[in-house]
Amino acid sequence: MAVEGERAAPAEDRAFRPVELFTLGYLGVGLLLLLAFPGRASHAYAWAALHVALAAAIILARKSGLSRQGWGRVILAFYPVALFPLFYTEVGVLNRLLHPVGFHDDAILALEQIVFGGQPSRDLHRLLPWRPLGEYLHLSYFSYYFLVPTLAVVLYRKRSRAAFDTAIATVSLAFYASFLCFILFPTAGPYYVFPHSDPRAVGYLMSRLVRFLLDRGSSVGTAFPSSHVSVAFTVWIMAMRYDRKLAVILAFFVPTLAAGAVYGGYHYGVDILAGATVAVLVGTVGHAWSAALLRRADRAGARPRA
Repeated sequence: MAVEGERAAPAEDRAFRPVELFTLGYLGVGLLLLLAFPGRASHAYAWAALHVALAAAIILARKSGLSRQGWGRVILAFYPVALFPLFYTEVGVLNRLLHPVGFHDDAILALEQIVFGGQPSRDLHRLLPWRPLGEYLHLSYFSYYFLVPTLAVVLYRKRSRAAFDTAIATVSLAFYASFLCFILFPTAGPYYVFPHSDPRAVGYLMSRLVRFLLDRGSSVGTAFPSSHVSVAFTVWIMAMRYDRKLAVILAFFVPTLAAGAVYGGYHYGVDILAGATVAVLVGTVGHAWSAALLRRADRAGARPRA
């Protein structure tokens, strides 16, 4: 019971949103792995402490009624978008816990040969050596870094909070499903297996920019499934549901993002197929799960407090 004269945080302020539940679950899985195999990762206990700190911050922020403040609502809405890059960086540590030696590229290369009868990630740019095409495909590949923030801003400004919460939670599932695959089945990818193509042969500026970012910020072992594709297609599916104008714009980038991942030699063809499969599952089953959790949170918020 609230103290007289003090406004207690509304129940709906304290109910965890779906993205928070998914994030806490992912933090819990990572924490268990770090504590189970601390000797296999550099700075394992520091990463474990970060997991505990982030989980505590999420819980305290939600339970404190931070969302009653305008700036607090914005922070609680958008902080998951800021966490995804951090978790991607950490995957390069977590995927060494269960697989301390080597990656699974041999298995993916064999599957690639069966599915495509060759190695498209090595040969596609040689079959289509047109620099304007390569530049557009690399531009699309680079657009990945803006897709989630763009979806978040558009839905936060133009749609109901329910649409925003459901869409961002669904996108978070695409991230976390991909990250768990990287942890369980780390694959380096063609960028680390085959010789690099000359960036001047596959584009102009964007090919160099993409290579620059990969060389300085990529986590090795994150090829299968392609999180670029799983997340990008999930964002596109959410845009189709909640903002058709944005979906039309994304149609010029998302499919060519997938093609650019292979053309540039960054992902195997089967990485793309697996990423698209994750997106379809997340965009349907995951979306329904997110919506159900959100309805449950809203019902909890609607119940009167004692």
